[in-house]
Amino acid sequence: SPEAPVPVLQHEEQSLSLGGAANVARNLADLGLDVDLIGVAGADTEAKTLLNLTTEHGITLYPVVDSGRPTTTKMRVVAGQQQIVRVDRESNAPLHQAIKNELFNTVLKKLKDKTYQAIVLSDYNKGVFDAKVCPRLIEAAKRHGLPVFVDPKHQNFSIYQGATLVTPNRAELEKALGKQLHSLEAILLETESLRQQLNVQGFVVTLGA
Repeated sequence: SPEAPVPVLQHEEQSLSLGGAANVARNLADLGLDVDLIGVAGADTEAKTLLNLTTEHGITLYPVVDSGRPTTTKMRVVAGQQQIVRVDRESNAPLHQAIKNELFNTVLKKLKDKTYQAIVLSDYNKGVFDAKVCPRLIEAAKRHGLPVFVDPKHQNFSIYQGATLVTPNRAELEKALGKQLHSLEAILLETESLRQQLNVQGFVVTLGA
């Protein structure tokens, strides 16, 4: 580029896809399940795109709108198979109490109105799940006799106490424990100890890419 020593790419196409918890919802919907998705979105154009994409995939979206934060959006610039750069538009700030209450009340209303088989807490550490929100959601699910599956990103695994199944990868587990695990035996030992501490039925730990 004459303006700066950076690569210049010729635009060919643009595609939109669901990410984060919405991608988890899409995977479940693609397996033939009826999926309701409850989460926090901004009052912006990206939120409308999110609604359109979830509708296309047969997912019912119940967005809790927080006008003070953007809808999490990640733009990847790719040349061939090589990702050149990613631009993130998001906020990791904790939710305001009013938004937390609206999120929880939305879940309670859906649990009362509809019949579910399970709840998935897909945590991407963007400020939605914390030490107050997670336990309330897990307790609400228990009252309705529903298993709770957690994909964790929070370093403090105690917020998932009482869940049915927690599914960290090796790096997430090591971060939560504050130490490296160099063998399968160490992973089994540490997860069994953690399982008992957190009163969860089990862990599924993925070991690599």
